[in-house]
Amino acid sequence: MVKGEDWRDIAGKLTGKSKKEDPKVKLYLKLSFDFLTRSSEQSMNYAYKALEYATNDEDDVAMAKAQRYIGDDYVSQGNFPEALKHLIRALEDAERSKDETEIGLVYNDLGEFYKYFRQFKRALEFYSKAADYFKNLKRKNNYIMVLSNMAEVYQRMGQNSKAFELAKDALNRSQKMNDTLLQGDNYRTLGGVYYNWEKYDSAKANLDKAYLFYKMGNDEESTLLVIQSIGDIYLKKEDPLDAQASYQKVLNEAQKTGYSYLVTSAYQKLSLVDSMTGNYPRALAYYKKYVQRNDSVESIEKALEISKITDHRDLEEKQKNIEELTNERNKQEINIRFKNSIVLFFSVLLPLIGFFALILLYNYNQKKEINLQLSEQKEELQTLNTVKDRLFSIISHDLRSPLANLEAILNLMESGDLSNEEVMMLSSQLTHNVQETSYMLDNLLQWSRSQMRGILPKKEIINVPELCREVVGFFSSQADKKAIDMRISKTDTLTTMADKEMIKLVIRNLVANAIKFTPSGGKIIINVKLDKNLIFVSVADSGVGMNEEVLEKLFTLEGVSMEGTQNEKGTGLGLLLCKDFIELNSGKIWAESVVGKGSTFIFHLPIIVRNSLQEAILAKGDRI
Repeated sequence: MVKGEDWRDIAGKLTGKSKKEDPKVKLYLKLSFDFLTRSSEQSMNYAYKALEYATNDEDDVAMAKAQRYIGDDYVSQGNFPEALKHLIRALEDAERSKDETEIGLVYNDLGEFYKYFRQFKRALEFYSKAADYFKNLKRKNNYIMVLSNMAEVYQRMGQNSKAFELAKDALNRSQKMNDTLLQGDNYRTLGGVYYNWEKYDSAKANLDKAYLFYKMGNDEESTLLVIQSIGDIYLKKEDPLDAQASYQKVLNEAQKTGYSYLVTSAYQKLSLVDSMTGNYPRALAYYKKYVQRNDSVESIEKALEISKITDHRDLEEKQKNIEELTNERNKQEINIRFKNSIVLFFSVLLPLIGFFALILLYNYNQKKEINLQLSEQKEELQTLNTVKDRLFSIISHDLRSPLANLEAILNLMESGDLSNEEVMMLSSQLTHNVQETSYMLDNLLQWSRSQMRGILPKKEIINVPELCREVVGFFSSQADKKAIDMRISKTDTLTTMADKEMIKLVIRNLVANAIKFTPSGGKIIINVKLDKNLIFVSVADSGVGMNEEVLEKLFTLEGVSMEGTQNEKGTGLGLLLCKDFIELNSGKIWAESVVGKGSTFIFHLPIIVRNSLQEAILAKGDRI
């Protein structure tokens, strides 16, 4: 957070109106800064010592610096309420000292704080204030630092062109200043921009440069962020082993240095890698650790509540200061001009009234915007809580129950008291239960992955009827066991641009559900047809059907997991996953049903315009 600061102010003298220049204060501040990017715990210890001496000396500038370092360290440790408290105190100390450089640095760190919360609009407001201070003070390093931070925010917002322009400008400036860490920051942001543009080779080339600069500057925290980003690139390039090695290194080093948020994200990413490689038990173990560490809804709400209070007090305090200064200036002007003319007096008073009115209007709009943001954040947090509760419910009940049944069957088989006929019967049941549990777990992990990362579809030309035939072939043995007549309509080639694996998973879920809720001797008909510019796929069964209440809750987190006609289990996430995947591929899905007569699930996808080039690509099976 403090890259680009001129540390000669600590090594030599403290800027601003310091009452004393205590060597102990300067020493502890320098030690705290040295450890900021290497160990947040050691940095905090030194910062608290500096704060103690600075408070005794009534040294406002040093107090502001110490409070700021403590706030930065709490952010690194994931303790956001404490971080915000100390940053607000740092701003109060800095404003009291009238040290504009320190005020600008606190504004920059407040921008960093809100960046962690993904409150990007608020972060940019603070960065802009900091940039104004440093530009006026002609502090080039500090100004470049803020430009770099703003570039990163635009990159994370997806405004890649703006981010690229800012990062290039900041990089050129930092190269002229020969600032190692700032060059690393801008190369990391450029790597993020190229990653967003899916230019992964260019992204890695820039991240490799950032890694070298951070290593030269002994910035352990930023080095780990680069390693994590390189792991993301490996994952995109379908290289899970190298991605896993990167994330594991981040986890090991972050645990040593106390960067709590990096430990949390490492657990999340390792869980994703293991789910992709099929190591589901370890994926669940990592995901459980991620959820436990990330279960900070109360902490975030507390931080936002503190933010609301402090913003309110800050606005009132600033208004009070403005009123006091304005009243004092007003009295002086009245005393001077009253002797000359009452008309001149009113010419001064009326603009002041308008000035106060503008201040009050500004404060009202600020409070209104803050309340709106808090309301939106509360809704997001409630959704996250619902997702978390749903996951724990599935893991503790829907998955644990079939696993307990498997354990009981295995214990019976291991006892040796069963006959050969009983062993064969239990073996068949064991195989069925394993397939059923594996299918449930696959849906759970796919959905969890989509919630954690926001999966983007990898679109290619796919033949929808052919995909349906593949799925029907896969489930034919299950349909035969229940004597279900499962058919697919004969359809010519109908192609679309979509993610093949996503659409395949959707069809698989719909067919599996149809088999699950269709009694023995029933029928399932899969139909694919073209209507205008849309491909419609329907899966109709002659099963138990659903009432209006159940239909309304389909494709939501409130959806009820029901047992099939032969007590088949489910997690209730399959249809929710279907909805997400179909919408990601520009389609729509819905259901129609009558109790006792069956259900029909329908989705549509846009058809592509066929031409000779696409025909050739389709024939080769290549992606475009």
